[in-house]
Amino acid sequence: MNRRTLKLIALITMTIDHIGMILFPAQRIFRIIGRMSFPIFAYFVAEGCRYSSSRIKYVSLMAMCEAVCLVGYWFEKGYLYFSIMMTFIISVGIITAYDAVRKIFTKNTIAGIVGILSYTVFLYAVNKICISLDIMYGFWGCMLPLFAYMFEDRIPSIIAFSLGIYLVSIGASSIQIYALSAIIPIALYDHKKMKSTNFEKYFYYIYYPVHIALLYLAGMIVH
Repeated sequence: MNRRTLKLIALITMTIDHIGMILFPAQRIFRIIGRMSFPIFAYFVAEGCRYSSSRIKYVSLMAMCEAVCLVGYWFEKGYLYFSIMMTFIISVGIITAYDAVRKIFTKNTIAGIVGILSYTVFLYAVNKICISLDIMYGFWGCMLPLFAYMFEDRIPSIIAFSLGIYLVSIGASSIQIYALSAIIPIALYDHKKMKSTNFEKYFYYIYYPVHIALLYLAGMIVH
């Protein structure tokens, strides 16, 4: 399974999830199918951090998408509500800090130990931020891309990522455990590089706020 197909699966299941959340909240099947989308997108955040030529540009695109979502949610809900983009922005920060600590440790063991302790404090602070700001999927959701990023070999990466998905599901709603179904398409992913068009690069960032806005508009009309 190539990169484009895997992203399409994530896009479709995300859309189904949001259709259920906004238009058919009583029908659990939509939300169950939708559990597959978050882990796949989280996996691609790890891929983006590993292969992106500029993390600053990568995060900037997420931040612009989040800004649009913040405004939209403010008008719809009447209070500050962060989308999944904020979860992934924090994920990139976690991975970037992880890279810094690993680099320090390879150069100087003592400095590396200090770095690990500092990283632990950093993660504690991230956890507190996730709780206070009610970040979507919480602390373990922000950590999930790191589980895939830590291991470059296929099998260890999938095992670690499966553990991460399980940790996300602990304490979440009963249907969150269905997110483990994402391991199947991820395991079939061929990891071959594909040249993306400019349309593909920006499509997902545009699609996310637009499809949610349209669904809320449809919900207002229907209800």
